[in-house]
Parts: sequence; C-alpha cells; structure tokens
Amino acid sequence: MGEPGYITNNCQYCGGGIEFPDHGVGAEIECPHCARLIRLVGPTDTKAPTPCVTEPSPGTRLSPAELLLLSKFLSPSYIGSLGSFEPWNAVLEAHPSVVINGFLGAGLLEKVAPDLVFLLCSESSSNLKSLAKERSLPMSGTKPVLARRLAKADPEGIARLFRDRMYLSCTPTGRGLAEEFLEAGVKAEQQARDRSLAALQQHQLEEACRVVASFEASRVFGRGLGINWQKYDPSRDSEVLHLIFSQRLVRHEQFDGRALDNIRVAAAMMHLWGTNNPKPYLEKSLNYDEVDWEVETRMLLSRALGIVHLQEIKSAGIQRVRVLGSGSVGDCQVCRSDSEVVYPVAQAPVLPHVGCCCPNGCRCILVAEI
Repeated sequence: MGEPGYITNNCQYCGGGIEFPDHGVGAEIECPHCARLIRLVGPTDTKAPTPCVTEPSPGTRLSPAELLLLSKFLSPSYIGSLGSFEPWNAVLEAHPSVVINGFLGAGLLEKVAPDLVFLLCSESSSNLKSLAKERSLPMSGTKPVLARRLAKADPEGIARLFRDRMYLSCTPTGRGLAEEFLEAGVKAEQQARDRSLAALQQHQLEEACRVVASFEASRVFGRGLGINWQKYDPSRDSEVLHLIFSQRLVRHEQFDGRALDNIRVAAAMMHLWGTNNPKPYLEKSLNYDEVDWEVETRMLLSRALGIVHLQEIKSAGIQRVRVLGSGSVGDCQVCRSDSEVVYPVAQAPVLPHVGCCCPNGCRCILVAEI
C-alpha cells in the first residue's frame, strides 16, 4: 500500500507502478517506466490493468537479447537507465517494460529500495554538485562523499527526487542466468580475439576481418554506430590492414623484422577491435627503455588511416586542405614546418608525416580548407 496521502496507479501500457500524491488525480504525466503519456486516476476510477505479458519461467530458455536486458539489473536499476527504448524494441520484439514485467512474474527480477547514497551515486558528478549547491552544501569531494553529504543533509528532499522510479534487481535465479550469459560473452570475445590475432600473425588479413565481423554479428548490439555486421563489407578494413603491413615510417627503419611485424599485428588488432591500447598485443620481450612501442604502434595505424582519409577527402571533391599542427614546442621540425600550410588536395601530404620524429607521435591533422 502507498504511504498516507499517496495513491498507486499502474500504467495502462506497461503495467509499471506509479505512486503519487492524492492531489495529483487527473493530471497527465509521462510514465517513468515506458515514457508514454498517461492520466493519473483515483482508486475508484479504475482497477490496475494487467499487461499482456508472456512470463518466462526460470527454466525457459531466454533469448540473448532478454538475457542482456536481465543483466542490466545485476545491481539495482530502473527502466529509464536503459536509455533509448528503440534499439531494445528491435532486438526484443517487444517494449522492454513488457519483458521486464515477465521477469518479475517469473521470479527473475524483484522490486528493491536502494539506500539514498546508492541512488545518488548513480547520478552524474555535475548533478550531485548542483544538488549540493541548491542546498548550500560544499561541492567538493568524490561522488560517494557528495552522496553521503546530500543524504545526511536532506534525506526527505533527496528521497522525493527518486520517488517516481521503480528500482529492480536480479533475484538469485536471475543473477545466475545473467552472470552465466555475460561470462559466456567474455569467453566468446576472447576466443574471437585469439583467432583474429592468429590470422594476423599468419598475414591472413581478410580472415581476421571475417572473424571479427562474425563475432560482432553474433552479439545483441554489435560494436559501432551504423554498422550492419550481418551485411558487413570488409573492403575498407582490409585496405587499412594491407596498408599497415606495407607502410614503413622513417622512424621505424631501425627496427628489426620481428619488432616491426609485432607492431604491425598490434596496430591491426587495434583497428579491428576499435581500441587505442596496443599493449595486450605487444610482445613482453620488447625493450621499452629505448622505444615506446605503444607510440610506434599508434603511429603505424595512424599512417594507414591517414592514407585512407586522404583518399576519402579527394573522393568528396574537396580541392584544398590545411595541415593543423599541435602547436607544442615538443613537435619535431617536420611537423612544425608543415603546420598551417594549405595544399591543393593533389599535393597534400599523408599524415602522420613519413619523416615525423615527435617523441610522443605525430599530432598533425588534415582538414578541408573552405
């Protein structure tokens, strides 16, 4: 039952519970669970609707999309934290709130009441500072420090901020299913990384692209925006990989074949997996006292991407480009001398400059000159 002076409604679309002061009867609000516009009614106006839900039992095999959704509640959370519902609608073939109600009915999720400090820690630091400022409290400290300060200073006011949110968390059964799903995903990704690494080490570049694409296509939400991994075209990635394995910067002429091949493989893994960290793919035996191998790996990848970028600029019909340097006093002479120079696109240099010897890597960029 609601607190004295409060009424509980259920959304007619998703069935989510909504508790509100009794003077709010008749108001139209956005459902905090499914974001649809609903009208608040009194206890005599209607009975709480029962949404049409197919409730999965713990023994029922859930789809990967359902298991991913369930995993979002391993710690207390509310449906609004899922972000946009459109991607979820597509993979679940139902509104997330409908599936969540099924989880509740099947004993995979349960309603919980997190403490105020936990709730506040789920907010952004800037929001916590704003709340502190409104209450004339110090705005310094980490999120937990701010959260404890706010909860202690204004427990009732802070509680009102979260009153319309229904927090859910996995039951032990739901937790087991969600954790097993996530663990299987981590294992599958590691296997795909190992296979793509082995393919690159054998210079099987197209095979490495196919391995990554196959893994991403198997995920509920593949990595990257606007990429359809089911219809993946490997041509651009394959071109970048071929450039990584064929380009040589002046600063790399001192490297022996083994070291150069290793940074080529690491650069290719960075590109395929969308990471800026080559360290997991660099051999432990490389000597970091003389060479920063992570910088050299990034330079090699940047060179390959720079060639493709310049080709795309030309294809777009851009006539002139400008080189923008970092302006740092630590830049090498090659980068400093080219900074702010405007080129006809046909004469534009590929970045990073082949002769760049900046200790921390080239930071020049090429932009269209309007």
